[in-house]
Amino acid sequence: MKFNFATGVFYNPHLNLSLEKYMLDNVNKNEHIFFVWQNDPTVVIGRNQNAEGECNLAAMESDGVFLARRYTGGGAVFHDRGNLNFSFICHKDDENIRGNLDFIIDACKQFGIEAKATGRNDITVDGRKISGNAFLRTKTGFLHHGTIMINVDSAALGKYLTPSKEKLQSKGVASVKSRTVNLSSLNPAITADSMAKALSDAWKERCSGKDCTIIDLNQLSKTAGVQEIYRHLSSKEWLMGRATAFTHRFKTRFSWGDFDLNLAVDNGVISVCRIYSDSLDPDYIDALEKCFEGCEATKDSIVSKLQAGDVADFVTTLDFN
Repeated sequence: MKFNFATGVFYNPHLNLSLEKYMLDNVNKNEHIFFVWQNDPTVVIGRNQNAEGECNLAAMESDGVFLARRYTGGGAVFHDRGNLNFSFICHKDDENIRGNLDFIIDACKQFGIEAKATGRNDITVDGRKISGNAFLRTKTGFLHHGTIMINVDSAALGKYLTPSKEKLQSKGVASVKSRTVNLSSLNPAITADSMAKALSDAWKERCSGKDCTIIDLNQLSKTAGVQEIYRHLSSKEWLMGRATAFTHRFKTRFSWGDFDLNLAVDNGVISVCRIYSDSLDPDYIDALEKCFEGCEATKDSIVSKLQAGDVADFVTTLDFN
C-alpha cells in the first residue's frame, strides 16, 4: 500500500481542480493520495449546476471572484483562504467514505471540536455546517473531496451565493449564512495553517511504516496532462455551458436535490436536454439527459425511453402531466 501526500502551493481554483483530476485519472491500485489545498475567493459550482442560478455573477466579476465548476455533483460553495479543501484519491476498489469523514472529524477533535457527519454530504457542529463533501467514481478511481470552514468571509456567502428558496426551506433555514459556522468562532486557536498541519500529521501517522511520497505539485503542474485539463476547466464553455434556446422547463426539488429540466423541442422531438441539479450523483443526471435527447416530446414516449434506460426508478418520481 502506498500513501502519497500533496500540499497545495497554488491558489487558482482551475489549476487546483486540474491537479486533482490528473491525480485521480492516474492513481494506481493500492495507492492513496491526500491533497490539502486552498483557493483565492471563488464560487465553485457542482458539475450539473447552472452558474447563473447559483451565484451572483455580476458581483463576482466586479470583485474579481473566480467562478469554477468541479467534476463532482452537489451544490455551490464559496472558497477563500479562510477555507481549507481536502481530497482523498484512491483506486475504485479502496473507496471508504465513512473512514474519510472520520479522518476529518478526528482532526476537529484535536481542537476540542465535536463534529459529526449529517445529511447527505455534510459535517456539522451543533447542526451547523463546517464541511461539505462530494464524490466522483471513474472506471478506475475514486475521489472524495470537501471543504473545512476555518475563517471564511461570512458576508461573501450571502453576497455571491444565491441558492433557491426551495432549497433553503428544505433545510429549514433562512439563508446560506445561517446554516454554516466557522471553526475559528468555536476555537480561536484554529487557523487554516494549524488545521492543515493537523491533517498532515494525521496522514503521516496513517502511513507510518509504509511507502509514502510527497508529491511535487510545482513539477506536476507543468505536465501536458495537467495543462490540458486546465484549459478545459477554465474555458467559458465548461464554466457557463453552451447557449441554447430552450422551449420547455420543469423545475422542482426532490429529496435527493434540486431538479431543473430544460428542453429544446424541434418538430416534436427533444433535440437538446439540459438538467441543472445539485444531485450528488452527476453521472445519473448525465444519463437522464441522454435519455431525453432524441425522444418524441410526448409523455408516453418519454416514460417508455426512461424505462428502457438505466434510470427506470426515476420515472416513478416525476409527474409529466
